[in-house]
Amino acid sequence: MEEKVNFVKNITLKRLYYIIYILTLMFFISTNGFSQDTINLLSGKQIVAKSIYNEPASTLLKYEILIKGKIKQRSVDKLDIYSISMTDNTQNLLYIQDSAIGCPLSALEMEHFMLGGREAMKNYKAPWVTVFGFVTGAVATNYIGFWGLSSVIVYPACMGIVGTKIKTSDNVKSDLKANKNFIDGYKTYATKKKVKNALFGSIIGTAALAITSMIINAQ
Repeated sequence: MEEKVNFVKNITLKRLYYIIYILTLMFFISTNGFSQDTINLLSGKQIVAKSIYNEPASTLLKYEILIKGKIKQRSVDKLDIYSISMTDNTQNLLYIQDSAIGCPLSALEMEHFMLGGREAMKNYKAPWVTVFGFVTGAVATNYIGFWGLSSVIVYPACMGIVGTKIKTSDNVKSDLKANKNFIDGYKTYATKKKVKNALFGSIIGTAALAITSMIINAQ
């Protein structure tokens, strides 16, 4: 009987050691295996990469990201990158000021521009642009038929011209809010988003009315 009890205890201890081993391994993977560097694009977008391969002779920066538990390989043009934020809190600056390639801003000015675009990504919303685009596309198609397709071009173009109201987070410092390059970066991203929403809304509105008209006429 005593031997049986000792056997059960040994089995239990082995299971306990195994569970501790698995938990320790999972902790190690989560804190070390997934230590990730961040690629900061000029647009303000950030890419959190599991691994980065910076080949000096290549114009592309290759990296790996984790998507739904699977590692995917991607690449981005180095000219579109401002810097790489390393896990040790250092920053590898890739941006070079060069007017000949469309980069007239200094590194500091571009950083402000990049931060403006990033702030717009977080805070700028334009749902009304999409809604009005839908209405515009539908109404134009209803009244002028085929020529209503022009709304897909005209409306987004108008939205690209209309001014943008800047809305930032509370933690953005007042001097940064007043910075010209920060404002330019914010407006650049916001304008792109407005145009994209306007295009999407007008296409859906035009298509919806066209399909509805076909269904009604077919009856």
